Amino acid sequence: MSHKQLQPQRGVVILLALLIVAITATLASLMMLTLNRETHRTQMILNDLEATEDAKGATAWAIEQIRQLSPQAMARSMLPIQSPIMHEGRAIIVCVIYNLKNDGALRDPSQTHSITASTLMTQTKAGYIKRLLETMMIVPTAEHPYFLLETVVTLQKTKYRFYTLLQNVKTNQNAHVNIIWQGRGST
Repeated sequence: MSHKQLQPQRGVVILLALLIVAITATLASLMMLTLNRETHRTQMILNDLEATEDAKGATAWAIEQIRQLSPQAMARSMLPIQSPIMHEGRAIIVCVIYNLKNDGALRDPSQTHSITASTLMTQTKAGYIKRLLETMMIVPTAEHPYFLLETVVTLQKTKYRFYTLLQNVKTNQNAHVNIIWQGRGST
C-alpha cells in the first residue's frame, strides 16, 4: 500500500477511537450519576429509619411522663409538656405532649382558654387529627384522658414529624398508656 492510501484510513481510525472514548466516557458518567442517586436514596432510607427509631424513644419518654402525672395534675392541665432537647447520635429530638380535652381542643395552660389544634398546626393536620378522633369515636374523659404527642426529629437538616395519640388508663392504681395511633407529618 502506498502512503497516500493510508492517510484516509488513519483518519477513520482516529475518528473511530474518539467515538469509542466518547461513548465510554458518557457511559461511565451515567453509571456514576446512577451510583450517586442510589447512594443518596439509601442515605435517605437510613435517615428515615433512624428518625423513626428516635421517635419511638421519644414516645417512651412521653409515656413515662404521662404515667407520672397525677389525676390532679391532669385536671389542672399541666400540659403541654415539652421535652428537653435530646441529642441522640446525629439526631436532635424535641417532643411536646398535648392534652386533648372533651371539645377536641388542645389545652395551653399559659392561656386562659383552650386553643384549637389549628393554632398549633396547619389546618390540614388539625382537620386530620379531628377526623381521626371522630373516626375512632374517641371521647376524652377525666378517667381516660387522651394525649397528642408531637415529635420532631432533625437529621442532617431534614425535619421528620411524628404524631402519636396516647390514652392514659388507670387500673388498680397502675397507670397504663396505650398507643392508639401513630402517623407521619410533613417534613
